[in-house]
Amino acid sequence: MDASGLGGLAVGCIRLQQGRLAEVLPMLLAVWERYQPHNEALAGLALLAAGRPEQAREVFERRVPLLRDLAYSILAALRGTAAIALSDREAAAEARPAPLCAHTARQRAPAEEAAP
Repeated sequence: MDASGLGGLAVGCIRLQQGRLAEVLPMLLAVWERYQPHNEALAGLALLAAGRPEQAREVFERRVPLLRDLAYSILAALRGTAAIALSDREAAAEARPAPLCAHTARQRAPAEEAAP
């Protein structure tokens, strides 16, 4: 993702928090067109905010596994938010972020094994 993608992601997240996501729908759809199938959650949420739930579901259903890059955490959170907003239980279950690195996974494994 380059600066235009990161800029769109940043503006979209700000507008989402402000409850004004539909205002930036044209920009987010342009970002979606450029980077699809990535960034489907934010585009889907914007379509939903604009009153276009069928299109939102179509976009969201095109999701692929998230890339483990600098945007992973925010895209995972957006995917979970979109899954809930679209009542997609399967996608919501998939949205739980996994450890980003082997070091984190090694640190978590013993604690998880020790849990009853």
